Amino acid sequence: MKYVHCVFFSCKPETADADIEAQIADAQNLLGHIPTVRLVRSGRRDATMQRDVNVKDYDIGLTVLFDDKAGLQTYADHPLHLEYVGKYKQNWAAFRVFDFTA
Repeated sequence: MKYVHCVFFSCKPETADADIEAQIADAQNLLGHIPTVRLVRSGRRDATMQRDVNVKDYDIGLTVLFDDKAGLQTYADHPLHLEYVGKYKQNWAAFRVFDFTA
């Protein structure tokens, strides 16, 4: 069993493109170095996807894979995760978290 953690960030309108790119890069640079992380992927929403079923109210997607729920808890409390949140939270208008087993 794997544990999947997905976060979708809606940025404030004044957030600079450079700040969005920095957050995406730091997903790998910071979060990717947490020992329980097995895979991390982050990127901008694909604005060309305009089907009726596509959710369009976010700017950045983040997916992190763990071996189990305990790995997610280690990640949540880890200093690199806390650094990531502290560094970028001022840019977020909202975010949504989805956790599931796969």
